[in-house]
Amino acid sequence: PDRSQNTGSMSLIRSTYPRVRSYRRNGHTYYDVDCRREGWTGRPRISFSNKAQALEKARQIGKLFPPSTPWKLHEPVPVNSPEMQSWERRLAEHGKTVKDAVVHFIHHLSSETQDRISVETAALRWSHYVESDTKKSNRPRTIQEIRTVAVRLGQLFPDTSLSSLSRKSIDAVISNLRTQQGKPVSPQTRRNTLTKLKQFLNWCVSEELVSTNPAQTLSVSVECRVPEVYTLDEVHRLLEVVQHEAHRSLMAYVTLGLFAGLRPTEAQRLNWNDFHWDHSVLSISPDRTKVKRARLVELHSVLLDWLNRVPRDQPLIPLGFSRRLKSYQRCLQIRWIPDGLRHAFATYWLGVHQNRNRLAELMGNSPAIIGRHYLKPVSRSEAQRFWLMTPPTGKVAIPSPAVWDPDPLLPIPSWGFFPEA
Repeated sequence: PDRSQNTGSMSLIRSTYPRVRSYRRNGHTYYDVDCRREGWTGRPRISFSNKAQALEKARQIGKLFPPSTPWKLHEPVPVNSPEMQSWERRLAEHGKTVKDAVVHFIHHLSSETQDRISVETAALRWSHYVESDTKKSNRPRTIQEIRTVAVRLGQLFPDTSLSSLSRKSIDAVISNLRTQQGKPVSPQTRRNTLTKLKQFLNWCVSEELVSTNPAQTLSVSVECRVPEVYTLDEVHRLLEVVQHEAHRSLMAYVTLGLFAGLRPTEAQRLNWNDFHWDHSVLSISPDRTKVKRARLVELHSVLLDWLNRVPRDQPLIPLGFSRRLKSYQRCLQIRWIPDGLRHAFATYWLGVHQNRNRLAELMGNSPAIIGRHYLKPVSRSEAQRFWLMTPPTGKVAIPSPAVWDPDPLLPIPSWGFFPEA
């Protein structure tokens, strides 16, 4: 809310740092968390429409800046006093001045303060830094993930100072991670936790809270598994169900995954303005991709046939998308594979073209990732059948894969806009 349009006076709710005040505007009550103080690098004020959320945010920020204990300064020492002259002579023997001594002592006090910073406090600072960083356009999902990781790090290293972390202590914690039921977590979970911990400690190094990252040389071995892929019968079922009236609004989402290899989050962020029909390509802007790098996606003729079945006056991704997708999954009567649509695209594309570098470009991956994951062999005949799955005309249902018998000399489906592999 715009505080310049406040219609009433602000009432103090929390007096300690950061202060929380309430105010009224347009008939609604808002709560303002005043974070201004030396050392705070985030937004100076944060507003909430919920009192409990405002107080919780204030408590989190308050933990980062515990109240200091007041002390009485000694009487100032005159510049020309015998005591000052004696200090100057003793420092001069070592080639130092009184100014050098003051700078050294301040640095010593700062180091002592840093040595007492706990992992929990530093992790909360990291979370607030990411949330308020205006140089990077972090997505809400990323910010929420960092918040969760910050809380988790505080739980993994309770009452542990940041300076006491070592390679050995971190390795012991990562190796003994357990689920809520007390069972060992998977190697992938341990790797993900270690990755986030390294990211956090790298930030601590950049903020000069520690000098080195003790987790930098640690690693977790994970067995590389080939992603599950839908069979032709399952792809047939995916396309058959998406034609039902109740699930027709998901036709664009499903076919963009199957025949263009879009990531689920990429497909959900698209709209009709991203399509360039004259070139048969789809333009994905950097803010909508996982790696924040723009790319052009080829619209295969099979995909164009399916997209032409979707009315252009309706949203590409329907309202209530998550609810509709869950309903669609229940109606499939087959397994739902996470990222399975994208995996199917990669597998059946390679079955025809056998060009991993080109596939990496189409999918927004590196060739190393393609070579590491998409290794499931499919015959050229199976791959060609996949690229024949055009929508039926009129009310005729899609024929079952069992009755397809394409000519073994059928030409490879053309990708037109891009040079053939």
